[in-house]
Amino acid sequence: MDNAKLLNTLHDLLERERAVLLSGQFADLEKITAEKARIQGQLAPETPADLSALRVAAQRNARLLSAAQRGLDGARERLKAIQNRGADLNTYDRFGQRLCTTQSGIKLLRRA
Repeated sequence: MDNAKLLNTLHDLLERERAVLLSGQFADLEKITAEKARIQGQLAPETPADLSALRVAAQRNARLLSAAQRGLDGARERLKAIQNRGADLNTYDRFGQRLCTTQSGIKLLRRA
C-alpha cells in the first residue's frame, strides 16, 4: 500500500476511534489501536504538512480519551461512595466540625 493510502486509512481509523470514544463502546478501542500501530509501522517519513491533519485528529482523540478516563474514574468513585454509604455515620459536633463514626454493630431506627 502506498503512503497516501496508508495516510487515508490512518485518518479513517482516527475518525472511527473518535466515534467509538463518543459512543462509549470502549471495547472496540483495542482493535483500532492495534490497527493504527500496524499502519504507523508501514508509513514512510512524511513532511509535517502531510501529517498535520492526522496530528489534529490524534490530539482531538487524545482529549476525548482523557475525558472518558476522567468520567470513568468519577463513576468508579461514585459507585464506591454508594457502596460505602451505610458504613459510616457522619455528624457534626457543637463547633460545626464533621465527625465520622463507623456503624459497627449500631442499628438505626427509622421512623416515618
